[in-house]
Amino acid sequence: MTTIKVSKNTIIFTFFSLIVLMPAYITDQLSFIKMLSNVTAACMVLFLVKEKIQLSKFGAVVSVYYLYTVINSYFHGQGEIHFLISTAKMLFFLCVVDIVLSKRYEKTITILYVIFLIIIVADVLSVFLFPNGLYQTTTTWNEWSSSDVKGWLLGNKNNHIIWYLTTIYLSYVKYRMTDLKKYEVRWYIVMFITLVTVIHIQSSTSIVVAIIADVSMLYFHSRKKQTIHINIVIVGIVYVIMQTTILMGSITFLQPIITGMLGKDLTFSGRVTAWMNASVYIFQKPISGWGQMTAESAKKMLGSAALVNAHNQWLQILWEGGIIQLVLLMVVFVVMIRKIQQCSEKTISDISNILFTVVLIAMAFEVELGNLVSWVLIALFYHTNWYFDKHKEKQESLA
Repeated sequence: MTTIKVSKNTIIFTFFSLIVLMPAYITDQLSFIKMLSNVTAACMVLFLVKEKIQLSKFGAVVSVYYLYTVINSYFHGQGEIHFLISTAKMLFFLCVVDIVLSKRYEKTITILYVIFLIIIVADVLSVFLFPNGLYQTTTTWNEWSSSDVKGWLLGNKNNHIIWYLTTIYLSYVKYRMTDLKKYEVRWYIVMFITLVTVIHIQSSTSIVVAIIADVSMLYFHSRKKQTIHINIVIVGIVYVIMQTTILMGSITFLQPIITGMLGKDLTFSGRVTAWMNASVYIFQKPISGWGQMTAESAKKMLGSAALVNAHNQWLQILWEGGIIQLVLLMVVFVVMIRKIQQCSEKTISDISNILFTVVLIAMAFEVELGNLVSWVLIALFYHTNWYFDKHKEKQESLA
């Protein structure tokens, strides 16, 4: 008879992940989950103390970023207890993820893989079983008009893509760890169903991001000769030029792409209004920003009930945290990118780079870093490249 041993730390991390990563739709329906999440936050603190808060370089710089966000928000009078608790939970969980990925990478990946897979399957089912949404959010413009936005397990149509990208990445990493055919097949299936889903919910940005991610991953996975690699510096330069061009308004030459591929007008579905209004506030407080915004305060400052943020991650960073927060975010990205570039397993390195690139594309039109899952994906980029680099070195030393 086979005996299955499960370590205490595995059970603890599974519990943390189930509670913290629970979709908002479920926590809104089950009030006790919110209370349980506060208990979980306290337990995560105890776990971190027990582990002596042994963070990697990545975990350390992320912690500095989050601490600045909290302190700066209170300095500008934007902080309130719910914001503090929410931000603290995110920071605690990311620190826990950083530690367990450093110490028990394979077990941690398996836990996250199973949890994300279950959530994604449930979300896809909610999309196709409830084409009009599990719920609808109504925005009232005035006494004569209003509009409804469909929502599913993971929220409205723009909220799914980061969850999908993380699940795709976890599926591929799980396959590469085990080298089992069944996990490779599951990776193909995950890419297919997530692409079909974003096409079905008609999220233009998500469709483009999913197609680029899927096609690129398939190419780097199947290539026979490793002659082409992603140069993240060149990608970064092109991205900055394109992002600046779009934000500055010189986008006429991009009209075929914007109206054809993305299915948007030259105002990017009204986002230009958010960009312009946010820019006004950025120039007023360029160094430290205004502090983190709630949805309600953002609506008032941007002058529209439909605009709950700047609809651009970079403008949101500058608006809330100024140049200081932008520099701190760049430090986080540089630490992660350096680890990817150091990885000797080039297929993993290239796939990590391409997925990071599509996350940057999504950040051009949405505020993705407000989502904990985005940070989990970034942490996975760092630790996965560290793991496969060390694993390959070990194999070569044994050869």
